[in-house]
This record gives sequence, structure tokens and C-alpha cells, in this order.
Amino acid sequence: RRSKQCGTADAVLLESKQRSDMRREIAALCLAAIVYAPCAQSLSCVPVFGAGTPRLVTVVKGGALGTSHLGKPRDLQFHPLKNDELWVASASPDGRLDGNFIIKNPGTAKQTVSLLRDRVAYHYMANVAAFAFSADGRALFSCNEADNTYMELANANFFQGPTAYEVYPCEGGYGRPPKSYCNGEVQNEPNCATTEECKVFTLTHDGKKCTGEGCFISHSDMLHEAPLCMGMAHDKNAKTSNSNMITPSGNRIDTWNRTRVQGNVIWHMDGVRGKLMRFDMDELHGIVVIDHRKANIRRYEDVHLTRRPGVPGHMIVDADHPHLYISDTGANRILRVKTDSGRFHRGAMCTSHECYNHENHYWVCGKDGDTTRMRYVNETMCQTSDECKGTPASCFTDISVLCGRDSKSGLGGAGWCKKGECDANPDGFGCYNAFTEMGNLFEYELWGCTEYEVFSTEVKSPSGIALTPDGRVLVADYDSGDIVAFDKEGKMLSRISTGSAGVTALELQCAAGMGDSDTGCRLWFTNIIEDTVSYVSVDTACAANDATPLPKPPPLQQACVKTDEACKKSHDNTCPTALTSLEKE
Repeated sequence: RRSKQCGTADAVLLESKQRSDMRREIAALCLAAIVYAPCAQSLSCVPVFGAGTPRLVTVVKGGALGTSHLGKPRDLQFHPLKNDELWVASASPDGRLDGNFIIKNPGTAKQTVSLLRDRVAYHYMANVAAFAFSADGRALFSCNEADNTYMELANANFFQGPTAYEVYPCEGGYGRPPKSYCNGEVQNEPNCATTEECKVFTLTHDGKKCTGEGCFISHSDMLHEAPLCMGMAHDKNAKTSNSNMITPSGNRIDTWNRTRVQGNVIWHMDGVRGKLMRFDMDELHGIVVIDHRKANIRRYEDVHLTRRPGVPGHMIVDADHPHLYISDTGANRILRVKTDSGRFHRGAMCTSHECYNHENHYWVCGKDGDTTRMRYVNETMCQTSDECKGTPASCFTDISVLCGRDSKSGLGGAGWCKKGECDANPDGFGCYNAFTEMGNLFEYELWGCTEYEVFSTEVKSPSGIALTPDGRVLVADYDSGDIVAFDKEGKMLSRISTGSAGVTALELQCAAGMGDSDTGCRLWFTNIIEDTVSYVSVDTACAANDATPLPKPPPLQQACVKTDEACKKSHDNTCPTALTSLEKE
């Protein structure tokens, strides 16, 4: 294997014996670690890059078929409770490698690779874009860049969104932690088993208990309001208050009159509508009974995101500050959102019968969608009417006009209705008819008046993103293959080139006992063009006098307040009466 070192070809392979041992353990996977030196540009020394030129070591290269062969690696993270397990979100064109590859003892002679996927991967793990462990390691949240075609066997119905799996290590498999793991906190008891024995949720193909390799995983919850996901992040500090939605009688919902289960809040990108979303899955339903009613969904109408097909736009929450960093890949920028900002605007669900495919069977002439339109019982009556007999091809189903659906199949529009009775509100946001549950108990909300800023535009195609213990922001540039380090004021500190475009995810592996220091951390990354998982090897550490105190995040420079910003109208419609705290500053 050959690779470039600042324009000079160079390659170093592992010792022959070590290489042979690794090949025996990983079967046909290409596991000879490829070591090469990238180009580096530095304004200050960043510990995870090191001083001088670091080496990049590739430990897994995919491209073949089979359960031991990596697909397209789109995200990666170490299991919080198993620091020798590197989980890699994998996607593949035909769906056979969609799932999670688990690399045990990565980068060592004992390295092994196995695939853990849902038995119904064509729905729950179709073209996985991103995932995120809960901070306590008991759950894994995953999302897909998919519109739900069931492996191209059906028309897209856009019934997609985040999925939760319970992955507490249990008897050689994964499942729900023992009762004591919830620390006696009553509101969090549903996150744990009812006894001091953990519950195994990994299964055989026919649904029997399974431990070890060759098992399947079964989802513990899923919500369906956000197809074509490009990124997600878990928020361990997030808490959800009572909903402000009201019933048709005008009363506030106060769903279940309950205390919410904590620890299951994630941020998520809806790639179809280009919006930031927040999902609180509340109590996970587990693998026996499906019950999605205990959930809260927020759609932030003023946080506009742009999907770049095939390139994840990852996110990460800063646990020390109420900030969410987003790689807005399609808009060539990095955003910083204040996670405790925003305000409830109104309910998101359609309330008119005309907005639902199973209730609106009428046909109309033209696509105006005006509330005064003439509606016909069937297509023939529409085509022979005085209004449309001259142009019979102008007849469409009423639902296709109101909700942007295809007039023949009844599909399309992704469940977003924006005309006629479905756009009864003056804000212009329309309503949604595709969601997990129906009825007055389901909390699906539109939010706005969000406080966020453009953190940086220096990375032209941001994808992977990570935060270091010392407070640096690391961002992967997909098109160049560079990894760029910033401080939290947005100042670029350093960048290294990985030598190949396609870098999509970043992960830090930090040694125990190092405290809040970057010095003991190793930086891992994936590349979906090369189909590789690699890490940055630091041979020369930063000198002690290179370490300079890093600044705290400054007050955000509010986005959506300038007339030339596309999100300004959405911001004004959801924040009409008062300035936010940031605008006042």
C-alpha cells in the first residue's frame, strides 16, 4: 500500500507476525494497519494532533460482503461501558451491511470485528447516518438517511425517525441494566429492570435469547417524524417540561399528568424539511410491547439546516454549556445552538380531516388548493366536469394538492401539508399528518424563537464533529479530508490532512484518570470513500509551554435577525413580541 506524506509517497506496514495474527482473527477483512503521515498546518499545538506531523493508522478497511466486512462507515463511538468496543455505524447500497459493526480491541493484535443489526434492519437501520450512546451507556440512539422503502420493495412513505436500543452489557449480550443502575431515582426507574438482574435484549433470528456473536438487536422505541436524518446527538442534561399543546376543547394536554423519565433526549436533523428537531422518547417501550405515546417532539421552525445527500452532518452537545454544535454540511457552515432556548409556538399535527389520506378521497381540478375549490367524488367526475373536461390531465387527488403527494400513489410530500385547510395558521408553517401516534395525548410541537449562531464557515463541507476535554472543537472537512481544530470562540487553531476526501465522523478515546486533559486522548475517524476506520497516532507530544488556556464560549451572535437570512421570517413568526436575551445583549 502506498500513501502520501506531504507530497512524498511513503508507507509503513505492521510487523508481519502481528499482521498475520490480526488477519486470522478478522477473517478476510483487510486489517494490515496502514500507517502514513499527513500534512499538518498549525497555529498552535493541539494535543490530539501532536507536535510536528502525526501518523494516521488505519485498522479496518471494508468493501466486501459478509457479516465480518465493514460497509460504509458513517459514524463511530466507543461504548461508554466497554472502552474496548468501538461501534461503527455502517450503511451499504443493498442494505446487507446496514447496522453496527463492533470492533473489539481496535488497533491491537487482538482486534476482532462483528456485525450487530436489527432483525428488521430494512426499516430500523436502513442506510444508517448517525448514532449516539446515552451518557450512561444503557441506550443507543440511531437514525437513518432513508425515506422508508423497505429495501426498494415499496414506495417511500417517509415513516422514519430516531430509534432507541438498550445496550447495557448483559451476560455476553446487551439489554436493560439492573434496578440499582438507576440509583434509586423514581422518575428514571423505567430505564432499568425491576430486579437486580439485567435483562438480555439481544435475540436469535427467531426471537430467542442470544448472547455472544451472531445475535440480533431489537429496537426499544422509535418515533417517525423526521425522514432522511443526517445527524443526531444525545443530551444528557436535557429535561422536558409539561407540554403547552391544547385539546380541541381548549384545555392544556398535561399528558399523563406524570413525571417524565429522564435520559432519553436526542437532537436530530430532518433532512426532508431541513429542520432541527428534539425528541424526548421518555419511557422506552422495550422489546415486548410497542407504546409510543410517552414522547415529546419539537420541530424548530427557525433553525434551517441543509442536507447534502450521502454526507452526514453530525452533531454534538457540549455538556458543560447549553450548546449544540451542528455540521450543517449542505450550507457549508457550523452552527452553535443554545439548547435551553426557544419557545413553544403551536401544535404540529394536522387537525382537519382534509389533511389525511384515509379520510380525504376527493378529486380536484388544478393544484391551487384554495379553500373554495370544487371537489369531486372520483376521478371520472372530475375529468368530465365543466371545470376540467378540457384538460382532464389537470385532475388530482385533493390530498395530493394539500400535502404535496403524488396524485396516483397517494405518496410523496413526506407528511407535510401546506395548502388549503391544512395551512389554516397565518404563520405559513402548515401541518404534519405523518407521526407516530394519533389523538390528544401525543406531544408533537412546533417551536421557534431559538437562539443560535453561525459558529464558523471556515470548513467548507463539515461532517464529523467532536469536543475535547480541554474545550477544543474538532471538525472533519468531507471534501478535503482535513480535520480542523477550533477554540470555542471560533478561532482556528490547527488542521491536519488525512490524505483522502470522505472523512465523516470523529471520536475521542481518552485514557482513564487523565481528568479534563486532551493529552491522554486519541482521535479516531471514519472515511466512507475509502471505507476505513483510522486513528491519529501522536509521536511527539505538544510541549508543556505550548498549552495556552482556552476561552469559554462567548455570547452567541444571534442568527436569523438580518434581512438577508432565509430563516428570518421563521424567526419573526415564532418570536414576534419580545427580543431574546441574546438580541438584547
